[in-house]
Amino acid sequence: MAYWPEIIRDKPFVSVLAVAMGAVVAWVVWFVGTLWGPAVWVPLTALVLTCVAIYAWYQAMREARALAATDTFSFAEVVVRMHARERAQALINAERRERALAAR
Repeated sequence: MAYWPEIIRDKPFVSVLAVAMGAVVAWVVWFVGTLWGPAVWVPLTALVLTCVAIYAWYQAMREARALAATDTFSFAEVVVRMHARERAQALINAERRERALAAR
C-alpha cells in the first residue's frame, strides 16, 4: 500500500493543536491576571501535565507511523511491480500461444 508523505499528514494536526493551545494560553493569561494563589497553580500544573502528555502521545504516534511506513511501498515501487506483473503475464500468454500453435 502506498503512503502519503509525513509533512502532508501532520500539517492539519499541528494547526489544530496550535489553535487549541493558543486559546488555552489566552485563558490562562486572563485567569492568572485575575486570581493569585493555590487556585492558580493547580490549573497551571494540570495544563502543563496535559501538554506534556499530548506531546508524548504525539511523539509515540509519529514513531509508530515511521515504523509502519518502513514496510509500506512507495508509489514508484507499486508501478514497478505492476509493470513486472504485466510482463510476466505477457510471457505466460506467449508461451500458451506457442503451445497451442504447436499442438495443431
